[in-house]
Order: sequence, then structure tokens, then C-alpha cells
Amino acid sequence: MPYHSELIDDGTGVLRVGMGVLTGQELIDAARAVPLAIPGLKSITHSLVDFTSVEVFDVSTDSVHELSKLMGKNSEMMGPMRVAIAAPTPLSYGMSRMYAALASKPGWEVQTFMTREEAEGWLYSKVEQDA
Repeated sequence: MPYHSELIDDGTGVLRVGMGVLTGQELIDAARAVPLAIPGLKSITHSLVDFTSVEVFDVSTDSVHELSKLMGKNSEMMGPMRVAIAAPTPLSYGMSRMYAALASKPGWEVQTFMTREEAEGWLYSKVEQDA
């Protein structure tokens, strides 16, 4: 599967990992599945999205717009959220920054980084501040 999710950090976080050829439709399908796929949405406070193993990032601006709308709907079922995205290529980084701008809303903080280490560093420094 080119894009999968798993609960981390005792159920307070979600790790999403893309690999191989990743399409916008796969990201959209994953966003549509969130309410059913992730139990206890209210307890999720942070998410790490890792595109570092993606070889082909086949995501259009239309897909990013649709994805941000879907996540906006999903966010109504969730509390405040911090999202760190590791996107190492110019295309994945640019599209992730676009998503971050579109997903910006009160209680949601989305940041994009070139490496997973940077993304984790930022994300977990914020999680520790909240603890």
C-alpha cells in the first residue's frame, strides 16, 4: 500500500507514511477513510506525515484543494492538532506547503520540513510543551 496510517504515542498521534508511487487520489481516499479508520479522533493531538520514501509524487493542485476540504470536514470531529510533514522533494515540499496554507485554521498548526528528523523535532517539541 503506497499510503498507510497507524496510531502512535499511546493513541494520541497518527503516523502516515507514503512510499513508491503516491497519487493524489490515494491521499484523498485516506482522508475520506479517517472517520472510520481512526478510532477516538478526539484523542488525536498530532500527526506525522512522511513522504521520504515516495519515489513519484503524483499529486495535483486540485487534489491538494480537495484534500484540504476533506480534512477540514474531518477536523470538526477532532480537537486541536499539530501536523508535521516530511517532504524531501521540491514537488512534495511545495504541495505540502500549499496544503499547510489551505489547512490553516484555529487550533490546527501544519508545518512542512525537508526531512523526517526535522519534522519529528518540531512536532515533539510542541507535544512536550503541551504535556
